[in-house]
Amino acid sequence: MDELPSELIELTLGNIHSIPDILSCTLVCRRWVPFARSRLEIYLHPRVTPAFLQLLRSPKTTLFSVRRLQIRTWGRETHNYHSVLKLLPAFTALRFLDIRGAFAEIPPLPWLTELRLSGTFASYSGFVRFMSDLPALQALTINDIQWDDTPDPKLPIPTLHLEWLSLSWAAPVEHIMFPLRTPILRLDMRGTRMGTYMQSISKYLHRLGGHLRDLHLHCTQLEILSSLDFRHSTSLQLLAIGPVVRYTRRGAALREATVYPQLSTVLANVMSHCPLKILVINVFTENSQGPDAWLPLGHLTEILEGPLLAKVSRIRFLISDVYRGDFEALLGAMPIRAGQVMDCASAGNT
Repeated sequence: MDELPSELIELTLGNIHSIPDILSCTLVCRRWVPFARSRLEIYLHPRVTPAFLQLLRSPKTTLFSVRRLQIRTWGRETHNYHSVLKLLPAFTALRFLDIRGAFAEIPPLPWLTELRLSGTFASYSGFVRFMSDLPALQALTINDIQWDDTPDPKLPIPTLHLEWLSLSWAAPVEHIMFPLRTPILRLDMRGTRMGTYMQSISKYLHRLGGHLRDLHLHCTQLEILSSLDFRHSTSLQLLAIGPVVRYTRRGAALREATVYPQLSTVLANVMSHCPLKILVINVFTENSQGPDAWLPLGHLTEILEGPLLAKVSRIRFLISDVYRGDFEALLGAMPIRAGQVMDCASAGNT
């Protein structure tokens, strides 16, 4: 039984996502564990750090071959955590790193292809040094990165050509954002207000220009999007916005869908400049919060039937699986243009 074909092991590992399952497989074949080392994702937090360090220092360790690593910290007082950071360059097979917390310094990891970064650096220069040595990076998520000192515009990060970028910033730093080139951009704008934030985002859209293909805007106050400048987004084909439709279900009889009042205004702003082909609309469910003055579903019907979306080939609604069946039935009664597709998908997908 120890001589299972490598192809079978590879195929099975693609559907196994936990260490207990891998250990169960060793009852059949001892080769499961070494094959799995490079596929398992390690989740590391301070309570398990000492044991993890002990494993890393073992002469027989194979943990350095892992490809995915998550690190969570709960304060700079965790000394062992910094010991793990110093060992990161030994993880030469590492391709995905999700690191959150407070860190003095992260060593260079030029082989990373995907990075999720959230927390506080001890210094802005330390952040720049880390970001300046990521030549293989393809996907980047930045969530409210901060520094214990003042950012220095004279220390910009180099241009990064990414495949995917997600930003969630209370106050975006332009000289960090502008060097990030990407065809797919996700902006979490919840809690955003009008003013310098929107000006910075408009400048960034201008710099991306025709390079931007997909734009995902997570925003609970749609009116702020009316101030965005899409004049240079001449290649934008997919726009995901919302939540802008609210679906309520109370009992078997009452089912209601309402629409955010500013939806048509925002779409008009986008469609006047962009050759949009796909529109993705996020849907509130009954427990979600939103504006008080929602419009009846007939407002959405008017948008769908009007000239605004005449050239859009697909309209997709993202909604929780719990409500998806009912909402699809509701959509079945709505108008669809010839050649246009309208469907639903689970929230979190496009």
